[in-house]
Amino acid sequence: MIKDFDFYAPALELGKLLRDFKGENVVALDLRDKNIWTDFFIICTVTSAAHSGGLEKRVYEFLPEHNLEEYHTKRKSPDGDEWRLIDLGGIVVHLMTETARNFYSLEKIWFDSKNILED
Repeated sequence: MIKDFDFYAPALELGKLLRDFKGENVVALDLRDKNIWTDFFIICTVTSAAHSGGLEKRVYEFLPEHNLEEYHTKRKSPDGDEWRLIDLGGIVVHLMTETARNFYSLEKIWFDSKNILED
């Protein structure tokens, strides 16, 4: 994660971008006071592999203009079309099918985190 970089504005913009491109039930959870490894989770429901791929493309187009980059790690990441995770350090984007989103229930884990898209 970039030290002293404020991820609030890019997380808010990225959440709005996903919503504008028909991502469903988009939330941008503020985790800054909950952990040290990321500041925001953006969670978005996708309706198909093509929808997920299109939104993923939009995320990657967003990165250079906001001085962000993807972190490539050797950890096991979710496979297949059910869940695409994009780790940007201070922002982690989760593109999930409704089935995966219901199963993993990330919002329940972080239930006390504010959704900055509701401001």
